[in-house]
Amino acid sequence: MFEANGFRIHIPDYMPHLIQAIAEITEIHWCTTWRDRANSSIAPALGVGPFPVIDDGTDAMYPDWKAAAAYDLVSKAVGEGRSVIWIEDFYGDVPTEQMPAGVEYVDTAVVAHGAVLTPELLPPELQPL
Repeated sequence: MFEANGFRIHIPDYMPHLIQAIAEITEIHWCTTWRDRANSSIAPALGVGPFPVIDDGTDAMYPDWKAAAAYDLVSKAVGEGRSVIWIEDFYGDVPTEQMPAGVEYVDTAVVAHGAVLTPELLPPELQPL
């Protein structure tokens, strides 16, 4: 557990290794209400980054802005034949209608313990060995 920007954050013991393994095999972008603070606060705790940040230019604290802000980057990646996996605590509200076809979604909120990324939620190509 650590504190960042006035929040107490719990990172499971396995999470740094998991994110580091994903970062070794794919391109990662932050699309978070933390915006660039994710690079200064969370990335060091995970031992990764910094990563490019997707931002809508506001300081909105609700995630409604994310799909529109990520759309161009995601469209370009899908158009180039690259895989796009959006990992988020969607709570069942996945923005499939707002994103191009071909995006794979991982809803971390389907885990019984809350919105936590676990290795088994990832597609096989991103699961660490």
